[in-house]
Amino acid sequence: MFRKRLLIWGLVAVVSFAAAVSAQAPQGGSIPGWAKSLDGVLKLNFDTAIPGHGNDPATKADLQALKAKMDSVTKNAIELVKKGTPKDQLAAAIQAADANATVGAMLQNNATRVDLFYEEISKLAK
Repeated sequence: MFRKRLLIWGLVAVVSFAAAVSAQAPQGGSIPGWAKSLDGVLKLNFDTAIPGHGNDPATKADLQALKAKMDSVTKNAIELVKKGTPKDQLAAAIQAADANATVGAMLQNNATRVDLFYEEISKLAK
């Protein structure tokens, strides 16, 4: 008999990158930190993940794609900060570097998230 392995991850995460970009920065969350958490989740043996928000279950491949997108945004942001991209231009520059990043509107509409994201990326860029 075939049995599916189910992961229920409550309020830990969502599957949508657009929602993940917020990463609860004002409460200490971060995109690079969330990607590290996903590293641990992806080591678990599961077929389907039930997110804390949203209606759709996710496959392991969905979470791998989410992590890859977070890693890409982080990598691009670090490179842009190293090149001297100012904070007020970072979201647009990330979006220009990766059309699939979808960070522009979310970061541009929340000054606290932009400040905290830029601060974290600046530390990683050193």
